[in-house]
Amino acid sequence: MRPKRPRRCKKEASLVSLASSVSPVSSIIPAVPLKPSVRLPRRFNRPVTKQTKRFVSRRHQRRKDQRRERLRRTARRMQRVAGDWRIIFQKWVMLTLACFFLFFAGLIVFSPIVQVREIRVQRTNVRIDAEKVQRALAPIFGRHLLFLSTQDVTELLRTSVPDVGEIGINKDYPSRITVRMTLEPITARLVIVSPDPPPEEAIPEELALNGSGSAIETAGQDFLTVNGRYIVHPSPAGLGDLPVLTIVDWGVRPGAGQLLVPPDFLQAIYSAEETLREQFGWETSERVVYIRAREFHLDTQKLALWFDLKSPLPEQFARFKLFLQSIPEGEAKEYVDLRLSDRIVYK
Repeated sequence: MRPKRPRRCKKEASLVSLASSVSPVSSIIPAVPLKPSVRLPRRFNRPVTKQTKRFVSRRHQRRKDQRRERLRRTARRMQRVAGDWRIIFQKWVMLTLACFFLFFAGLIVFSPIVQVREIRVQRTNVRIDAEKVQRALAPIFGRHLLFLSTQDVTELLRTSVPDVGEIGINKDYPSRITVRMTLEPITARLVIVSPDPPPEEAIPEELALNGSGSAIETAGQDFLTVNGRYIVHPSPAGLGDLPVLTIVDWGVRPGAGQLLVPPDFLQAIYSAEETLREQFGWETSERVVYIRAREFHLDTQKLALWFDLKSPLPEQFARFKLFLQSIPEGEAKEYVDLRLSDRIVYK
């Protein structure tokens, strides 16, 4: 409530009336200022109670709270609007990405760009014929690179290159395949002869003999891989000192990559050599392998020992130890046949 204007008292009114009734002559006399009243009128000089102070402070605090609440509401409204715009933006971004994904998927599936148009062969061995490998992989030219299985490529390589070892295939998009392959290591050199060559005919290492005894010149030298496959290697340099296997009784001349000596047969030969070296101190100088008879002869500096695969090697070496204990040294001069289980034949 607005306070009422204070009424003038009678004393003040009389003073005002006197001042107005003074003659102009008395106006020359300087006016004496009135002494202001020190105390307010009693009706206006009321004490402020604690309840009034609390009321005023609550009122001011309420106004502050109202201003603060308006600011919070405005901030929440702006956050709500910003969240709505963010959701709309995310939806548009996801829709755009989905359209790009569908576009690229269609491009990959239906476009002729993603087809095999180049095959690169990384040679890890001089024996690898890159042209032969590319001819073997000719059926995959033009196929879709995305749907091309590495198993299909591996089967083509193992069919055309039998002595292949590990195969690595990389797809270089959009249209190239990189093939990295290794071959089986070479373990021995071969001399392929007929079962009954003419006695006066020498057998050079660079030649091979067919079944009739005539010589056939090969494009390279004959070798054997660790898995017993026959290969022709044009450059033997860098292979080191390899053992030489003389192949006899082979029937039909093997082709390149054909399994000539089975792995178990080859392992028996090497095991017999190791046993002779470790237990008897004899070094093997020549190895003669009979394919169809499944037997092999090991020539040492003293005797030639005949083995086969019909009985285990430990039994044959046990018969050889019994032979050394029973026969005087030097009586056997050419060979000792260890193939028979009931007797030992020697010459």
